[in-house]
Amino acid sequence: MSLVSVNEIAEGRESWRDSSGAGYTRVFDVLLDSVSDGPHAARTAVGVPDYGDAHPNNANALAKNIRAVDTDNRMFFKVRVDYATPTSTTTNPDPTDDDPTVEWGSRQIMRVIMRDRDDNPIVNSAFDWFDPPLEEPYYIQTLRITRNETSYDPDTAAGYWNKVNKFACSIAGRWCAYNSALLTTYAATRTSRDGTDYWAVTYELEFDDADFHDRVVLDQGYRHWPSGTVGSGARVPILDGESATTEPMRLDGAGKALAAGTALASSHYRTFVTKDEVAFGPLNLTFTP
Repeated sequence: MSLVSVNEIAEGRESWRDSSGAGYTRVFDVLLDSVSDGPHAARTAVGVPDYGDAHPNNANALAKNIRAVDTDNRMFFKVRVDYATPTSTTTNPDPTDDDPTVEWGSRQIMRVIMRDRDDNPIVNSAFDWFDPPLEEPYYIQTLRITRNETSYDPDTAAGYWNKVNKFACSIAGRWCAYNSALLTTYAATRTSRDGTDYWAVTYELEFDDADFHDRVVLDQGYRHWPSGTVGSGARVPILDGESATTEPMRLDGAGKALAAGTALASSHYRTFVTKDEVAFGPLNLTFTP
């Protein structure tokens, strides 16, 4: 066996904390030079942490589980290393004194892309829109918090579902700008420990600081205000030569059609805030794990 490369990657990394301690996951890409090499060779390759090695950011968290999984390329493996701190042998008499479980992750979605990274509309060489529109994978950060609480009100929970933070705030140590955190789950399970009843409450959130929760569309249409002032006079059809256009034309952000030949970079977009807002303060998620 000859090792070609070992590289740690960002995708798949995790960090969590529960009543027993902290845990982490690191992921490595391992490339070997022979199809006869198997997952054992990848798992024990130089550069991959060994069982019992400490996590680089927490000397108390040790590698407890190392798994190598093959891919479609028989010489390429994904190696996942799980770390954990020593399990506590004590149990809080009051379940609500337990530390919350905090799990960070990510989720891939597919989204329609209207513009490129330079804000140019994505059109073909004849300046027509693609039909169907182009989509691309997009990753958003996720958070799952499970915390023991004395009560749970389903009506209160329903008031938070599918809503974004109305004010900037900190959630589990992460600073969240206004409208960047979406609460997707606020659920609970009734349980008991040593005769004490309580609720195991789960909060799930999705974060995006790039207006993912808003809807952004190109400013275009078939009619406009020739004066360039919204509401001034009547809207009239946009002309293509001497006839009304049969294709939507770009507008200038103030209701007037852009002049023919205007550079794509001068296009305008309209942003619509579609998610309801609510203050997240009463949820008391400002703790730092």
